[in-house]
Amino acid sequence: MTRLPGSRSLPLAGAVLATLALAGCWQPPDDGVAKGCRAQFSVSGELRAGLGLSSHIEWGDSRTETAYREFEQSRWSDLGVGTARTDFSWRRVEPERGVFDFTGLDRVVAAGEASDTELLAILNYGNSWAHSDGEVAAPPDDLADFGNYAATVAEHYTGRVRHYEIWNEQNVGLTFWRPSEDPVRYGELLVEASARVREVDPQALISFGGVFGPRLLVNTEGEDYIRAVAEALPELAEHIDIMAFHPYRYPFNAPESESDDQDSLSTSICSMRGLVAELGAPDMPLWITELGWHTALDSFSPGVDESTQGAYLVRAALIAFSQGVERFYWYTFRDSGTASDDQEQRFGLFGFDEIPGGEPEAVSKSGEEFATLSSVLADHDTISDRSQELGLDAHSWALELHGGSSPAALALWTGGEAQSIEVGRSAGNTLLDTAGTELTLGGGPLSWQIEISGRPVYLLQR
Repeated sequence: MTRLPGSRSLPLAGAVLATLALAGCWQPPDDGVAKGCRAQFSVSGELRAGLGLSSHIEWGDSRTETAYREFEQSRWSDLGVGTARTDFSWRRVEPERGVFDFTGLDRVVAAGEASDTELLAILNYGNSWAHSDGEVAAPPDDLADFGNYAATVAEHYTGRVRHYEIWNEQNVGLTFWRPSEDPVRYGELLVEASARVREVDPQALISFGGVFGPRLLVNTEGEDYIRAVAEALPELAEHIDIMAFHPYRYPFNAPESESDDQDSLSTSICSMRGLVAELGAPDMPLWITELGWHTALDSFSPGVDESTQGAYLVRAALIAFSQGVERFYWYTFRDSGTASDDQEQRFGLFGFDEIPGGEPEAVSKSGEEFATLSSVLADHDTISDRSQELGLDAHSWALELHGGSSPAALALWTGGEAQSIEVGRSAGNTLLDTAGTELTLGGGPLSWQIEISGRPVYLLQR
């Protein structure tokens, strides 16, 4: 993979295109279509810190579990994972009321620290001893039991874990909040957990449990569910610091695709921003704590091939950042199986190790795309839409990464037909594909002629 130097550079599209235009050399078309609901987004730190994975890292100490945990930890470092989201499962931490065992979870937290990866802890799910029917996918009979668990976890990890997400996809009652979703009860559990965590760690930040976005037969649509919680709990915004959501695609088509039955990713994000404004918190951070495309081509809702998975990963993450999402978590790190008809097994950046019991041999599916994106994000704190000034149509994107000391980068792709576009030429420009391979640049003395397709490319200014 081509490594990016740390030399100082001005914003690529904004500075280079404007300079060439003023010199009377090459005039940007400036007749394209702006994207989404915002033209620019900046973070207080680095965009790269918000590029994450939602993972099921191993807790145990057997030879196999240890090997897989160490394998994942090392890949987090190699990939440039800024943050990882993982379960801090109640039933594993407190197997009996009042009896806590942090042995396994301590290994997970240590893995995050060793790889310089910040953890987002999911406080979930139920616990058999806390429910009259022994149901572990249901809330407890007494919410104080969940509050005690949340407080004990937060106290144990004060100073080491700062972000807590309360439950996961609680709007899918069939799976995660049995027997059926209950926004009133979830609001009560959220109030209990938030108060208890903040009581022991005032620096902790609380996230609403990430809601599953689409409306299917098995769930309440994500935004409808949030509104139902807010109706029962008008002061909802006072109990959370972050709004989390999972804008999965059903069907698993391109992130820019929009139809009567499905919003595009940018529309979903803009709609969520409007929703938190309704809650009285227009500046509340938005986090996509899960999003992914599976590779089970024979499943009920067919997935995509590995090449398309990598392209959609990059496109989705860049769109998310450009529309004001602070953190983007790809689901998930590694496949859990090889079945071509089971989507739940095939969301990973890495494939399934078909020789369990030994050293991990999981093969990368889209890891290079993730790593290159992290490298290109570098230390930049701002992402800007340059689609309009480059004359790009409604299906084609130009997003500029800048604001740091690393080379500015212009990410280019189209969700429509492959096409050739013209971009102002600057000394030292380099073109990379999503795997980090350097591509040949062509064109005249004043501008580059760049072929764009569904696989993004990055134009760097050295």
